[in-house]
Amino acid sequence: MTFSRKDRNLLHAPQGEAVQNMLSQYLHKRAPFVFSVAGPALLAAVYLYLFGYYISRRLYRSDLIFEFGLLIYFSLVMIMFQRRKLVGAGLTSVALLSLYTAFFGKYIILHAPLTFFDVRALDELVYTLPSWSLMVIGAAFAGFCFLFIKNLTRPTLTWTWLVLAPPLGYAISVLLFPQTVIAVLNRARPPEQTRRDLDVIRNGPLFSLARGVAEAMNMRRFLDQPPDPLTPPNAPPTTSLLASLDLKERPNVHVILLESFIDPLNFTSARFPLDPINRRFRRWMNETRSVALSPVFGGSTAQAEVEILCGVPSYGMFGVEFNHFGGGRMQCLPAILRSLGYTAVGSVPVPTRFFNCGRAYASVGFDRGHFAEDFAFTDMDGPWLSSAEVFRQVLQFVEPELTNGTPLFNYIVTTSGHFPFRLNPTARPPVFPGNSLIEKVANAVYYNSAAVADFVEKLEKRDPKVIIVILGDHLPPSGPEDALYRRGDYHLRDIKRNRPRFWEVDRLSALESRGTVLVARKAGRSVPLGVISHFSLPEIILDLVSDGSYCQRHDCMNRRRVIYRPNGLHPVFTTATDFPDTVCGAGQPNHDAECQAAQHQHLAMLQGYKRLMREGVQPSQSAIHWMSGPEERGWSRMERITRRSGPRR
Repeated sequence: MTFSRKDRNLLHAPQGEAVQNMLSQYLHKRAPFVFSVAGPALLAAVYLYLFGYYISRRLYRSDLIFEFGLLIYFSLVMIMFQRRKLVGAGLTSVALLSLYTAFFGKYIILHAPLTFFDVRALDELVYTLPSWSLMVIGAAFAGFCFLFIKNLTRPTLTWTWLVLAPPLGYAISVLLFPQTVIAVLNRARPPEQTRRDLDVIRNGPLFSLARGVAEAMNMRRFLDQPPDPLTPPNAPPTTSLLASLDLKERPNVHVILLESFIDPLNFTSARFPLDPINRRFRRWMNETRSVALSPVFGGSTAQAEVEILCGVPSYGMFGVEFNHFGGGRMQCLPAILRSLGYTAVGSVPVPTRFFNCGRAYASVGFDRGHFAEDFAFTDMDGPWLSSAEVFRQVLQFVEPELTNGTPLFNYIVTTSGHFPFRLNPTARPPVFPGNSLIEKVANAVYYNSAAVADFVEKLEKRDPKVIIVILGDHLPPSGPEDALYRRGDYHLRDIKRNRPRFWEVDRLSALESRGTVLVARKAGRSVPLGVISHFSLPEIILDLVSDGSYCQRHDCMNRRRVIYRPNGLHPVFTTATDFPDTVCGAGQPNHDAECQAAQHQHLAMLQGYKRLMREGVQPSQSAIHWMSGPEERGWSRMERITRRSGPRR
């Protein structure tokens, strides 16, 4: 047997020195592997910690032991399939930092955590991003995939099973016992119920995402359960209740949902040479003195839509609910008004697959929908059709109903005013000079408020008894650190109370950040509604249509003193005088009748939401004719109808 010079030196060395040399050589051999696993995990953990400090402006105390364990495991999986370990460490670091950037980007812009269901919203993201950013992202992703595949290797069978066993075990556990998995994870790291947006910081994005997968699977299993035999108190109006209204007239109803519409005068530190809101619209706002509380901040218009149309809160158990509606017919406002003899028409100038609005509008009960395929895109504000052009073309869409006297429910969603608030400089030059977000928002509101005021005047001139409701879908996004709202010292002017700053990290600001403009008019007069949630709108419209008889026979939420506006699944209760402070909970006695009624309403609404999702996701037998076959790229029958109607591009 022959020995190398290195081995002979080890044999002649003292025993302790030989062991030390062997250990040193082993560590030297394994150092790249250890570094390639621990390095990316440590880098991502530091990134997470620095972001927490960036948000809170102090050392952020967060127990990240579970998150760091997931980071180590993620790095181990990546490195095991990479041939050159240092190159694999670089790719792993890029993957982790990109994933964390996606988490933090959504938090900064929308104050919402990244969830399992956001995969369904990729189409909307692609539609809204500019072309150059999509090209950059695509090139970066292609480069990452090329390097990863080029450096790819196959570990031994034993290591493959050891590495893949944990995710397989977790997947099986989530499929079979999702509630148990959720209970174990909640015991390990309790979720932030009142501020789920901060859950990704305090508990870690990967850990929150893993828990979100279990919660999503638990909700999907719920859809397979038989319906609850008990009818919740907030069930849709029964046929007998609607028949008892004995409507003497059926006035036309128009609901206008404005994209990112905000009152710029709520920026109390900003100074404008003139009111950014059109004087007619401002007069209606002053007469109404109303606020509508949206379920979202900065984006996800479809979540506001499901509340406005279906009368239940968007709890977000399934992310954006519209993305899951498959044509199952639901008892939402359009379907209810159709049972009263109305023709229900919905119009939004986006593709039918944007938030799945084609199938979703069919599910909620519209007779027909008009989408991007029906609009002529001739006057654009950036990538979006201008509000004035939307209203002009919608008036053409519904002209048959306005002419033949058929009662009409006309639902319109505008898109101009979407971030980054670009306008057509030729048709709509800037009124407020400046390049800050506040000036851009003010310019967009100036023209959009004038367009909606012109449209309302046209409707009221030709139809003196018309009912019109105008509200915003959500406040616009603000960018890093809520710069738009902090710099402008934003707060709702119509609610006269001393309030802390708009968005404080340790304060429940889900109410102040959800307040949007609300104007209701009937027969040419403004109707004061106070502070309501978006999901109160269906019963308000039914009450306006029936001249007040609906809420005399039905317990309407907008008539109660305590206002219910959930933040995710967490119930938040306030009043118009205490807004935005909570009035029910730890500070209220248990025998408070109003708080008990509000809590009961929360449980009833939760049950109604689950029933709605079951009906919408699983098409009923009566809804089969709304679904299409594989022809025409899989579009639903309703979408094909709308493509053939209305003006063409």
